[in-house]
Amino acid sequence: MPEAARSDIIESVLLRRVPGLVHGFGTRATPRPLEQLPGWHEARRPEWKQVHGTACAQLISDRQQCGEVDALWTCDPGRTLAVVTADCVPILLSRNDGKAQAAVHAGWRGTAGGILGQLGAGLRTQGEILADWSAAIGPCAHPCCYEVSEELSLQFSQSFGKACAPAHRRIDLVEANRIQLERLGVKAIDTSPSVCTLCSKTPEGTHRFNSFRRDGSGGRQLSMISTLS
Repeated sequence: MPEAARSDIIESVLLRRVPGLVHGFGTRATPRPLEQLPGWHEARRPEWKQVHGTACAQLISDRQQCGEVDALWTCDPGRTLAVVTADCVPILLSRNDGKAQAAVHAGWRGTAGGILGQLGAGLRTQGEILADWSAAIGPCAHPCCYEVSEELSLQFSQSFGKACAPAHRRIDLVEANRIQLERLGVKAIDTSPSVCTLCSKTPEGTHRFNSFRRDGSGGRQLSMISTLS
């Protein structure tokens, strides 16, 4: 795709190594990083509704009605997966040979509820070995800005360890999801694409991401992953 169109798309160095894979975490300037790919045009685009839950769907057909799900995965080359976020955690995953991908939306509810465990269970039913996969965690709310209730902070500390509740009434969603990926057996995990959606700014001083917690707007960005068929 044209370099200008990729000027503010965040990528994972780890996922770049997967053969035939294209991916991107969207920003305010480029909220739909891979929309021009053939696998994302209207004739094939899936329909799904994110509900901050733990349900996952396997994408196997064009215009698939996936229902209320917060994670999509596919073993079909050329299909584009996406999740929508504005402070929640986007996670993109790929088998290391590029033959299967997944995209996950994990807010605090999905993280606490174990959406990655649900995804892992679904992948294993298809014979997938999670040690053969790589994952990248994208931009989301970080502990520097993400204030929650004391009850939720305690819950995360008890479930994932004190590192996931690093300060009073703060939680670290990146670390909590990284831990869950490790528990699934994923060995290659890239957290470097994850920067704070609330306070990260461009060199010009404008906010780099849409953030619901910061301004309450309806703005969102997509995180997308596909293979070139």
